[in-house]
Amino acid sequence: MPSYPMTEQAFCQRQRSNALKALEAANGKVSGAGGAAELLGIKPTTLASRLHKWGIDPRQCRKRRSKKVPTNDTLN
Repeated sequence: MPSYPMTEQAFCQRQRSNALKALEAANGKVSGAGGAAELLGIKPTTLASRLHKWGIDPRQCRKRRSKKVPTNDTLN
């Protein structure tokens, strides 16, 4: 089975998917140590530009902390 090069559209979709996965892994952090740009091996300004182009807000990739709801056991 021959291996064909990836189309431009598929390449762009792969880049977007990888950026989203990196943002989730970095908890929405774009730059700095442990940021998505570092994980992807690109400059933070490049990633920020691409996110803007794709209409992605990095804050939406942050994991929400679950609030502990007091139970009857903890109230007594």
